[in-house]
Amino acid sequence: MRTNGLGDLEVVMNAELGPLITTWRQEWDAERPYMPAKVFYHAKRENFLTALEYLSSRSGIAKRKINAIQAEQYRFTGLGVADQLLVAMNLEHLLDDGTIHVVPNPRMSLEHWLMRMAERGCTWQ
Repeated sequence: MRTNGLGDLEVVMNAELGPLITTWRQEWDAERPYMPAKVFYHAKRENFLTALEYLSSRSGIAKRKINAIQAEQYRFTGLGVADQLLVAMNLEHLLDDGTIHVVPNPRMSLEHWLMRMAERGCTWQ
């Protein structure tokens, strides 16, 4: 469905998503330590993907975009992108338990948002 440049109907705040990515990446790197070649012959990180490479390959989202979300360069991320990242990190339950809040896209007018939701089959009385 075309979005006319307005993005997803629902978004999450990068202020909530960014720190989760940071924590997850730190834990990933702690479990897979980097060993310089000087310490152990051929024991480089080549055998492991970095956290960023893993997230990118598992979610299909570009590394640059993941870094931008983590650095909170933008206020919001579309729900589709956030969901892909959370699934890749095995943290998708955070959408259900309310840790990460899903809100209507603030770039859309209420009328446009209601029209698009109605197209999806959502109705209000």
